[in-house]
Amino acid sequence: MDPPCLTVLGHQIYTQFPVGETPPSLDESEMKTSLKRKWSEEANDNLPQRRHLLPPFEIDMAAEKSFTLKFEGTIRGLWHELKDSLVKQADAIEGMQGEVKDLTEAIQGLRADVKDLLGKQMEVLLTMLKVMKDSNTKAGSRSILIL
Repeated sequence: MDPPCLTVLGHQIYTQFPVGETPPSLDESEMKTSLKRKWSEEANDNLPQRRHLLPPFEIDMAAEKSFTLKFEGTIRGLWHELKDSLVKQADAIEGMQGEVKDLTEAIQGLRADVKDLLGKQMEVLLTMLKVMKDSNTKAGSRSILIL
């Protein structure tokens, strides 16, 4: 529910009293003090609801600007933290890519070594088979059957 509002000389004035009801007799400074006290008592309310307690032209622009500057500073700080974090992550990724490259080269070297060893073992086995075949002994023929 919107607070009561009077239009005086083209300005909308928000009041804490219903329209048509006579407010208690307070001078302007007492009214402002009363409204500011009420405003601080309702500190848990959100800002748009509290703004209705004072006329729109009496909002403290210095406080608004201070809040805006603090907000912008916070956003800038968060942006720099995010940027620094991304740079660190990019450096870590580059380091990992170098490690992966080294591991890939090591694996390729191991593959070549295994290939060489298998080739040598095949040569040894073929040589053994030839020797056994050439010897024509019972032990040689049994060995061939076992293989």
